[in-house]
Amino acid sequence: MKLNNFLDNSPIFAILNSYRQLSSFQRYLTSTYGLNFYQSLIVSGLYFEEKETVSPQNLVDTLRTTKGTVSQCLTTLQEKKMLTIKVKKDDKRKQVLGLTKKGEDIAVKIIAFFDRNQSSLEEELGEDEISHFMSLLKVITNKNNF
Repeated sequence: MKLNNFLDNSPIFAILNSYRQLSSFQRYLTSTYGLNFYQSLIVSGLYFEEKETVSPQNLVDTLRTTKGTVSQCLTTLQEKKMLTIKVKKDDKRKQVLGLTKKGEDIAVKIIAFFDRNQSSLEEELGEDEISHFMSLLKVITNKNNF
């Protein structure tokens, strides 16, 4: 079809195809660990932080998402007994997050999964290509043409 030429040279179509691939990544996380992508990132991120130093707002800022998204993720992780939410001792208005033993165990597995995928990309593309790709993505996403 004549449309193939357009699609083969369309950054937008390439991004949509990438999104479909990432959806299979998401399905794997859900079917294997019972977590969505954001929940997986939260558990993994908390694993590397000092206990009870991260607030929900830290996650909103780091993940560049909404308070509602983070709140839903935290509620789910708490229900799954992977996360604790405590009121900060020196400021009762603030909450701090921590992983339970179950959360730590899952985090180790998810981190290994993320690491395998990242290493595979790094081997295939190399650091320079990845850096260039990330720069191009920033240009595309900062254009706000959508």
